[in-house]
Amino acid sequence: MRPRREISISRKHMAELAGHAERAGALESCALLLGAEGAVRDILFADNVDPRPEQSFSIAPDRLLGAYRAAEERGLEVVGIFHSHPTSGAAPSDTDMRFMRTNPVVWVIYSGQTKEFRAHVAPEGGRGGTETVTVVVSGAEGAGA
Repeated sequence: MRPRREISISRKHMAELAGHAERAGALESCALLLGAEGAVRDILFADNVDPRPEQSFSIAPDRLLGAYRAAEERGLEVVGIFHSHPTSGAAPSDTDMRFMRTNPVVWVIYSGQTKEFRAHVAPEGGRGGTETVTVVVSGAEGAGA
């Protein structure tokens, strides 16, 4: 599967994700982004169940499976994974890069330090590092609505 080079998200959804991250404070927050053809239509927020939530994030397996079921029932797909970096930039960590290879969707990262969003994918062919994805910001309502 060729990774997407663009993700479309509404200002409303970006504000919801930023609020989720800010409420988590010093802990990484996380969510699954549901949509179609790279356009985010809904957000499924998740609790960070990682043993070290100030350094990493994990989504409970039942929540992850539930998100995929909910997406399928609505004719959508998981188009992205969101998480925050409370005290650093919006670049993927080494851990993020490792998991991006096994989860080939767009990874949207919010920096609590700079208050910016950046999106990334693992490159094709198993090359190291990541590639930046364009974030298209749409109007106030859900993208594609």
